[in-house]
Amino acid sequence: QSSRSHNNLGKVYYQLKQYSDALNMFRKAIELDTNNSPQPHNNIAMVYERADKHALAIEHYTLAHDIEPDNIIYTANLARAMHHRGDRDAKLIAMLEEITLKDARPDWQHWASTQKAMLLADGIGE
Repeated sequence: QSSRSHNNLGKVYYQLKQYSDALNMFRKAIELDTNNSPQPHNNIAMVYERADKHALAIEHYTLAHDIEPDNIIYTANLARAMHHRGDRDAKLIAMLEEITLKDARPDWQHWASTQKAMLLADGIGE
């Protein structure tokens, strides 16, 4: 039994909207992981975010981001969860700026630049 196979099975359960089973597979993937992979943490966070459990989602997105801080997908996911939780601070603005500059996905660039502009217009981050 490998971490990767449990993570992949968790993704299948997630796609089937079987979130409890997905969560169990992602947790097992972490338990079996010897390489400290960020993917199971990111995937657990996606389950929690879908359930509007923002604090738990942010906890796991942060773990994924800490393991691979240069992975813009983990930065974007963490920023989105922080935004949904209602965070409005300089840390979020810095993450949004990073997404705008480094993310190759145009929809994420647009989202990040729009959110950053709104925060700055509200006087946050000054």
